[in-house]
Amino acid sequence: DQLRQGTCRPIILALSNKISICAGDIVTMKCDGVACPFNVRMRPAIPVSTALLSKAGFHTQDALRRLKSEERCHHSGRFHTSQTLSVVGGNLPCKNLITCVTPTYSNKYESAAVNALDKIIVNILTSAVESKCRSVALCGLFNTIVADGYDHSVAIHIALKSLRKFLEKYGKKLDHIILFAL
Repeated sequence: DQLRQGTCRPIILALSNKISICAGDIVTMKCDGVACPFNVRMRPAIPVSTALLSKAGFHTQDALRRLKSEERCHHSGRFHTSQTLSVVGGNLPCKNLITCVTPTYSNKYESAAVNALDKIIVNILTSAVESKCRSVALCGLFNTIVADGYDHSVAIHIALKSLRKFLEKYGKKLDHIILFAL
């Protein structure tokens, strides 16, 4: 629709060249930061998150455990959707492991899902920049919301739009963003 209406934003190759899509084993990805989905109890949301945490080793798991006890909501004992925690990558080939609470979906709260998808991308990239990461890989961020019935192509569109807005503003702070297809 946007193409027909002439409302598409112009392509900025310098930004487009910073985004890659790939498949493979994210556990072996060599980059500064890897972001993976967790649920509101800050437990791995998908098997890849479990694999990353397992490969990272005891010290990373222990650091995450301590950080979780400090950062969780004191009223509910849970974490907020789009909240991120960054820990050292440990035995992973990445410098940082960025855990993020991914959204769930309900038809009743569709606009909340859109906002949460946008916010999760911004929070992950902000966490990466704050951790001095120049490259970051994102994996499985839409799995829970799509499993709940949200349209996968819309979720990807929202993520790419959020990536672009972030890169337009802070593009000099990141060299590469890799979207992992699971």
